[in-house]
Amino acid sequence: EVAARLVIDKLPLYLDGKLPGETQDESLVTFANKIKPEDEKIDINLRCEDMVNYIRGLSETPGAHLLLNGQKLKIYKAKKDSSEMTGQLGEIVSLKGGIIVQLSDGQIALLDVQLEGRKRLNYKDFINGQKNLIGSILK
Repeated sequence: EVAARLVIDKLPLYLDGKLPGETQDESLVTFANKIKPEDEKIDINLRCEDMVNYIRGLSETPGAHLLLNGQKLKIYKAKKDSSEMTGQLGEIVSLKGGIIVQLSDGQIALLDVQLEGRKRLNYKDFINGQKNLIGSILK
């Protein structure tokens, strides 16, 4: 609603070339650190909300990953899951509604993933090409 009002108020000024610019205060400029390859590795000890945000922050590139049977599993999309399953930290406990992974404070559902050397897949297609996922440990 705020954005809509802003567009309605300011777009005509912009199109007429009458929208005044603002000089940026260079003393307030900040820079983000370069993302290194080791930053792409997800800490399995993160809380659910923090892990989902971490994955979202690194998606699409460079992408965040965990290890599945020693191979990088890039994770592009995840959400907090409300299932009542329990397992050990990093364990895949279910495949209903996503690849459900046990974390310290609950579960998350991995929705879009890419195994090292393979193409990106939604969880349903990924599950169809894998055997014995339940009980596997992501590290």
